Amino acid sequence: MKPGNWVPYLILVLVIVGVSFAFKESPMTIIIPVVVFGLIFYWYKKPPAFLSKGQRTNRSYRTAAAKTNKAKKERPRSKTVPFKVIEGGRDDNDTPRYH
Repeated sequence: MKPGNWVPYLILVLVIVGVSFAFKESPMTIIIPVVVFGLIFYWYKKPPAFLSKGQRTNRSYRTAAAKTNKAKKERPRSKTVPFKVIEGGRDDNDTPRYH
């Protein structure tokens, strides 16, 4: 075992002892922060309806985009038209003026 390996365990034991004594003296000093942090964590994972307005619009955007993509795919494709070559009136030996 390395000499510095026991330090985190000592800190963990001291934290557990401190929390247990604080809970023994007045339990509300421990319960209230745990409940508050628990609610914050719960609302972070599953936000209530009045807080999740941005997610609702994002969801509607996705469904609208999926509908338009589906409509584009269902449209029949146009016929392929072969290219037509238009004869120009220039000589091949002439160099362009900008060179």
